[in-house]
Amino acid sequence: MDWPKKDMAGLSAGLNCWFKRAYVDNIDKNPRYGMFYFLNGLNFLPFASSPHYNKPERKSFDDALAGEKLKGYAVEDQVALIFEDGKLVGNWKSYGCTDHHAYLLSYDSKGKLTKTEVACSLLPDTLLPYLSC
Repeated sequence: MDWPKKDMAGLSAGLNCWFKRAYVDNIDKNPRYGMFYFLNGLNFLPFASSPHYNKPERKSFDDALAGEKLKGYAVEDQVALIFEDGKLVGNWKSYGCTDHHAYLLSYDSKGKLTKTEVACSLLPDTLLPYLSC
């Protein structure tokens, strides 16, 4: 799929929609799934994603990702990933959330999970009014 020539942004479901696979809440309480499961996203980014990763129940993304055979991004609240031409170039933290992070999760050749924190910067104050929750 071609990378859109537009700026895209989003928190929560607005983050998930751009990725190939999105880790979402089981709001229907469908017994076929656990508390969370994967849905297809728009596939502009060939990875899996999980927002709200700072919440303990979202750590299940780590184990669930193994079944997806994809790299994944786990993003804590108030953190936005920045992609340029389909490549991650960093992330921004808003509202002074210096204790929140984003991570790249992948598996090495032996199948062991590796988690790497994505380098970041604080979001410029001029953009804060556009990111209210």
